[in-house]
Amino acid sequence: PAFKIRKYLAITAGTGYIPFKPFELGILSMASYNSVEKIRLKLHLRTNPNQKFPIHTKSYVAYGFGDARFKYKLGGFSRLNKKNTIRLGGHYSHDIQQLGRSFNQIDIDHIIGSVVQVGQSSSRNYVSSFEAYIEKEFFQGCLIRLGYFNQRFEAIDGQPFRELIASDTSTVNGFTGAGIRATFKFSFLFEKLTGEFYDKNDLYSEKRRFPDVAITYDYSDKKLFGSNFDYKKVKMSIRQKVNAKKLGYLNYTVEAGKTFGAVPYTFLDIPFGNQLLIADAYSFNLMNFMEYASDEYVIVHLSHHFDGLILDRIPLINKLKFRSFIFGKTFIGALSDVNNQQRYLFPEGLNPISAPYFEFGFGLENIFKFFKIDFIWRPTPSLDESFGFFVKPSFKFAI
Repeated sequence: PAFKIRKYLAITAGTGYIPFKPFELGILSMASYNSVEKIRLKLHLRTNPNQKFPIHTKSYVAYGFGDARFKYKLGGFSRLNKKNTIRLGGHYSHDIQQLGRSFNQIDIDHIIGSVVQVGQSSSRNYVSSFEAYIEKEFFQGCLIRLGYFNQRFEAIDGQPFRELIASDTSTVNGFTGAGIRATFKFSFLFEKLTGEFYDKNDLYSEKRRFPDVAITYDYSDKKLFGSNFDYKKVKMSIRQKVNAKKLGYLNYTVEAGKTFGAVPYTFLDIPFGNQLLIADAYSFNLMNFMEYASDEYVIVHLSHHFDGLILDRIPLINKLKFRSFIFGKTFIGALSDVNNQQRYLFPEGLNPISAPYFEFGFGLENIFKFFKIDFIWRPTPSLDESFGFFVKPSFKFAI
């Protein structure tokens, strides 16, 4: 019994779920607080992702006392063959989301997120989303997903969407984008590959012989799918962890995308910012959640980890087994005239990107085996022409 208790505590601490049979209960988001919902309560259940049962589900229901609204999600997938190479899945959800928030950050209703976010929550909207897809894995680490999506953004109270028609400004309750989405992903011999373009599972720590590639394409048409506008969107990313032998290892990510057509800012390309006090490797850590907008962009993330090359050569410090690293990030984008508030106006704080954004710094990892700290500079001036420097911790199991 004592061993089982320690085992379940370790599983809960690592995954955020208490294991039951046949479901697991999420506990780290059961109660949280934000400026829109105030106190938020949530019941979150999922099936064990490692089970052999052909159907896997991850669903929840939540309630915010500040806005007096229920939120929910019902989603999952079914394995259509014994080898699990063909899957049919989808979800239907209604919840509050934060534009410009990275998929790699802690969940918006995570109990820690209630106390580590700074600044306003004006980048939040109500989002109703439906998606259905089928995906096929041709061999381990290579798949294609094809599906239908319908996504509607609704403004929170006091922050309506604004539209410019015949020189007159009017408020709009929401915008709907709907169409088909195709995604191709390649990650050689990776076992947990899914058809999501952004997936935390992809950010594993193994050194790779070949780079990971992901490409996604959205096609939305007003007549065919009931969308409020016609547009096309394409994204591509390449990432790899490269062994540099005695010099450590290099992580790089290159992502590029373009949106074709006139769309509101909710469907533009918003770079991932981070207003949390905790660092996120996939975000721009000194950028606000919704600071810039573009409809074409290139992102480059570089980080070199020296392992013990430097710190192991310093007496006394070498006994701590700390590891050092350096990094640099940039977002290079542009916003075409048709999307620069010609019809769909921006909220306060969102701006067309006019010059490249940069961040760089250094850090220490493997502190107490799991603690990491980043020293970050932002040479790109903010709106008040100031430059940024901040120290952000995070938690990471370093190799």
